[in-house]
Amino acid sequence: MPYLGVQPVTEVQSIIDGTIVNADVNASAGIVKSKLASLGIVNADVDASAAIAQSKLVDIVDADIASGAAIAKAKLASLGIVNADVDGSAAIVTSKLSGALTSVASHGLAASATTDTTNASNLASGTVPTARLGSGTANSSVHLRGDGTWNAAGGGKFLSIAGSQTTTGYSTTSTSFTTTGLSVTVTPENTSDKVFVIVNGCCGNYGPMPVYTIYRSSTNITDNGVTGGAPYYQNGARIFNIDSISSAHIDFSVSKLDSPSTTSAVTYYLKWRVSSSTTHFNRTHNYSRTGYSTMMAFVIDGS
Repeated sequence: MPYLGVQPVTEVQSIIDGTIVNADVNASAGIVKSKLASLGIVNADVDASAAIAQSKLVDIVDADIASGAAIAKAKLASLGIVNADVDGSAAIVTSKLSGALTSVASHGLAASATTDTTNASNLASGTVPTARLGSGTANSSVHLRGDGTWNAAGGGKFLSIAGSQTTTGYSTTSTSFTTTGLSVTVTPENTSDKVFVIVNGCCGNYGPMPVYTIYRSSTNITDNGVTGGAPYYQNGARIFNIDSISSAHIDFSVSKLDSPSTTSAVTYYLKWRVSSSTTHFNRTHNYSRTGYSTMMAFVIDGS
């Protein structure tokens, strides 16, 4: 039959299920997911660069995560991390331990975690800073006290010393206390300071009974408080009636630890009186042999 210019139509044969293979599908073919519903997709079917949403992955376990995976802390928010989950060599800063460490045991820490048990004998070299030894500032004028503080030495050191002496002989007939030739002036640094005053003197006595005492300004500070009897018993050093001694010195001493309670200058005097007749200070009764009498005052730190 002659060709009339019309292309013959080829009959499309029926496509049988299961006969189409991967090679039959063009690489650019857009196949909807529903067409793959019956397929069992396995790990090898997923391209390494495929971005798969987390919702598509169910029941991920520890074995599914690579050991080098960097997982953000926010991803572990729902986990209850306990002591067993922390490696023994982990360096955890104290700021990560909430609450006051009032009890080592309550935080599950070993005693060595908060206490240095190094024996002092192990400090074979080096110098411990003075700031670590006690509170306050260490310097050449302070010492470390038993209460762990740096403070100036106190409670007994001499702050100042003053003294006077005489080689002049004196006589008196006064029955009231009057000054001798000895006096000394000191100035305490604090109101708590003490002043120790001591007199070593000599006198001449033949019959009358003289008494020597120390005054702070106008106050008799060596009155022993004895009441009753002769008034001569109540003050300082009493020289008894020694009729057999007229040409020799009679030594005496009188002292007082005083609390003047002031920071102003204080003057101490040696004063004396006699019961009757004439008596002598710093000389013999006869022959006017003079002696050497002294008066000393020591200001003592009372802190």
